[in-house]
Amino acid sequence: MRKRRAFLMNSTVILLLIPLMLLLATYEDVSSQIIMSQSERTQVEKTYRVVSYVELDFQRTLEISGKRAIVTVVDYIANTRDFLDPNDPNGMANATIRDLVLFGQSTQVASNYSERLMKDQTVLGWLGNISQKLRQQGYELRIANKTLGEIRTMSSSERSNFLRSNIELTVAPLDAFRIVIRAKIRDVTISDVSGKVVYTGPIPRENYVYSTISIENLEDPIFSALTYGRYYRSIEPCEYTFPEIIERPIKTLYGNGTSEDDHVLGKYSSTAWDSGHIFYGNTYPGDGADGYVLRNGNITSISSPVIVNTTLNGVPISPLEVFNDDDVGVLIFENVSGEAERATWCSLLGNRLNVTIQNSRGDDLTNFQVPIYIDSSHITDPNTLNTFFDTADPDGNNIPILEIYDSNCNPVNFWVENWDTSDKEALIWVNVTIPANSQVTLSIYFDSSGIETLGNASRVFDFYDEFDGNSLDTTKWTTNTDYYSIENGYIKMWGNWNNQYYINTLKSFVPNVIIEGVWRLGGYTYYRGRNVYLYDTDLTIGLVPQQTTPWLSNSAIYAWYDGYDYDGYSWNYKSLRVYDSYPAVGNQIRSTEWQGFQVIYTGTQIQFWDSYSNSWLTSGVSPPLTRFHLQIAADTDSDTRHGYIDWIRVRKYTQIPPTVTISTQIEQRPTQNAQIQITAGRAYDLQPLISCIIDQKYFGTYTGVSFFERLENSRVNHNKYFQLAKSIQDELGLKYGGEYYPIGLVSFMVPNADYDRKLFDIFNNFGISVEEGQTSVDYYFLNYYFGSMTKTPGYRVWGISYGTSALTGDLSIVPFFMDNQTAIAILGPTGAEDLLKG
Repeated sequence: MRKRRAFLMNSTVILLLIPLMLLLATYEDVSSQIIMSQSERTQVEKTYRVVSYVELDFQRTLEISGKRAIVTVVDYIANTRDFLDPNDPNGMANATIRDLVLFGQSTQVASNYSERLMKDQTVLGWLGNISQKLRQQGYELRIANKTLGEIRTMSSSERSNFLRSNIELTVAPLDAFRIVIRAKIRDVTISDVSGKVVYTGPIPRENYVYSTISIENLEDPIFSALTYGRYYRSIEPCEYTFPEIIERPIKTLYGNGTSEDDHVLGKYSSTAWDSGHIFYGNTYPGDGADGYVLRNGNITSISSPVIVNTTLNGVPISPLEVFNDDDVGVLIFENVSGEAERATWCSLLGNRLNVTIQNSRGDDLTNFQVPIYIDSSHITDPNTLNTFFDTADPDGNNIPILEIYDSNCNPVNFWVENWDTSDKEALIWVNVTIPANSQVTLSIYFDSSGIETLGNASRVFDFYDEFDGNSLDTTKWTTNTDYYSIENGYIKMWGNWNNQYYINTLKSFVPNVIIEGVWRLGGYTYYRGRNVYLYDTDLTIGLVPQQTTPWLSNSAIYAWYDGYDYDGYSWNYKSLRVYDSYPAVGNQIRSTEWQGFQVIYTGTQIQFWDSYSNSWLTSGVSPPLTRFHLQIAADTDSDTRHGYIDWIRVRKYTQIPPTVTISTQIEQRPTQNAQIQITAGRAYDLQPLISCIIDQKYFGTYTGVSFFERLENSRVNHNKYFQLAKSIQDELGLKYGGEYYPIGLVSFMVPNADYDRKLFDIFNNFGISVEEGQTSVDYYFLNYYFGSMTKTPGYRVWGISYGTSALTGDLSIVPFFMDNQTAIAILGPTGAEDLLKG
């Protein structure tokens, strides 16, 4: 029984121990599973962190390398003038930037530029860095089962193709001012030191990595490239960045109005209502302003141009909430009626005298200078003559109140050379274009009140200088001597000019021209008995081939004015010097009085006249000097003897000059119809647009030339780039009210001292003439004046480059033109129709 009992006891113990052993076994198994699970979770978390780190670092790399790539391309084009190839799929702007981002090289960019600026800040360089960091943590990176070492040992072309095939990288315009880089590494494998694969798949794990790069404040390379580095502009957006989809850079109020004229120009004021102002406010303040924009008002009681019941987007609003004082404004009135005669009255001045100019030649006269003599010989009716002078110059100060327009109401550049109210004599120069065997009619508008003016000689003649001030005008002349001074309205010159000195015009000229002016000798050599008194002074007008051609060059042509009263030397006479010979010699000049001179140059012949001798010298010229700069000089061989020039100008010449006929009748401005016609009116505030133009800011438009197209200097790929941008905007959900953002860029170029002094100086220095009707949009402007593109027509804009008022002056001095396509984009269809002149 004991054994049995003992057995039972042992069995019981065993039975009791089995659950405990099972519990211990279960515990160990569970613990092992927990440890394994924790280890796996740790590994997963570690892998997740590694992959996330790679993704984030990849995005940062795209941004850094993308910026470097863009700067590289811009720097290369700006300095070499070598634009990217728009017809090469791997040479287009987006492909070139892509290759620079991937591996730092492109067939379109010289390696010295790419190596210097990219500095291995590429995706390939990043793969090397990230592989090294992963190895330090016990991982190895492979792309398409290739290690970085294997990728680097490939040939350049193999490596390029490998990266393009396995890294999906797209460079696209996001909008006009941003570029986006979208990328994905397709086949990535990350394994640990044991060879175990911890990740396989794309980087990023889902979709793409996007990196957005702004091009704001980046140089626009097309400016430097086309101007040979003479002009620079950076891309800065206007406040009204996307005028087609957000807000336009003009403010427009609608209302009812009445006016005799369809356009009224002025400056807005809420406090003043005098000449030149357009008053804006809630109620009519009184007479005196050129126009009115009122929240409320009775049109029938206001005789001046007026718009009332103003609305903005169909909502009634006070102009005080929209406009600002001193902003430039234009009022537009639809269907302005009245006599046909009124429609052709171009000025606010009340009288006009018509002048007909006939061109009897078989070719056009373009921008030709024509003198209009107004005196008793040309106007035989004394009443007409007296009325004209007494009305235009009521205070008798010989500065008239004049405006001149052609038959289409285009302002005509003019200059009053002489005006004498007492003697009833005037000489007015105009600059006109007359087709072959045709005539034009100009109207000289005048009144007893208005702006007194003599016009602008520099806008009439091809060149003009009357030496005002106390220094040489360096926008007109260049010199390497200080043997001159500007004083009392003339230039005084002296010294020995045989030392390679010069004073030459920056501008160049082509035949046929007349060079004329007034000069005098400070002294001349004369003979008395046995004594010769040496006061030799040589004044010369030179036609020289270069801006820096020195005096007495054998490559130049000279009209020589030599003061002498002694038959000692053959060269001491008035003469013509053609290259290295004196083919024509005239009188000795024995006068120190002011004398006039004229030089006529046709390319094959030169003629020289002066008022002292009142005779012409003539010589043939061979070979012709087809383009020349004007040179002035006074060689006196002394610091105490001088030569003087009072003024000098260059104008076009023709052997058969146009003829001028002046009407004997003075017309008066027609009176307003007794019945007032109410019409639709619009009031424009143009100041925001003007400010953006002056500040050289950019607009984003659908038809503008995108940044990528500027890198190519071509519009061939515009649609491709815009389609690419639209697909990216769709991916990112980045649109404005359902509208795609445009990619085109537009800025304007205005060679006017008030708008762009640097561009104005470039045009003057290089003798570039601004052509009427060439659009001011930067891409077309640059390629026309500095490239080989044909003319892109543009129109003057009311309130910017067209119209006249007491406060704005004559805006036609501003050479600003906008093509219709750009005008619709920036001003809107109605604004373009209202404000474009043409």
